[in-house]
Amino acid sequence: MRHTPAKRAPRAAPRTRIESVETLLEHGHFKRAAELARQSVDAADRAKNPQARAAARRLLAHAQLNTDHAADALANAHEAVRIAQACKAHSEHALAELALSEIARSSGDDTAGLAHATRARRVAERSRDLGVLRAVLAEIGWLLTRVGDAERAREVFAEAL
Repeated sequence: MRHTPAKRAPRAAPRTRIESVETLLEHGHFKRAAELARQSVDAADRAKNPQARAAARRLLAHAQLNTDHAADALANAHEAVRIAQACKAHSEHALAELALSEIARSSGDDTAGLAHATRARRVAERSRDLGVLRAVLAEIGWLLTRVGDAERAREVFAEAL
């Protein structure tokens, strides 16, 4: 009798173009994610769906940041914040602020990153979305570690759990 390794359940296929972009980003396929995110922006703009417009721009910003287009990433992340604020999509607003934090951190400006992450935290708390709040707290903890405030970082990491 041959031994066959246990198979993991396949991940469910993405239901939307935006979910496909998220999957590509998770797997490090940044160039393809950027292409699909641009298509997502166009589709969301045509559909006039503000929450999808904000999400598509936020994801495009992540892809652009990882393909060395930081200025474009910054512009798209700011636009995502503006759109999310206007439609009161608190979770998406928090994630867009988090994108701005990551852009600042990647350029070496941990202080600006911490300011964006702090804004993201306030918005995430209003959203009552625990997943988003945990992601924001993890970013704050990481930034506090980078600026040398290990004690506050531990407190924030503990709060995230």
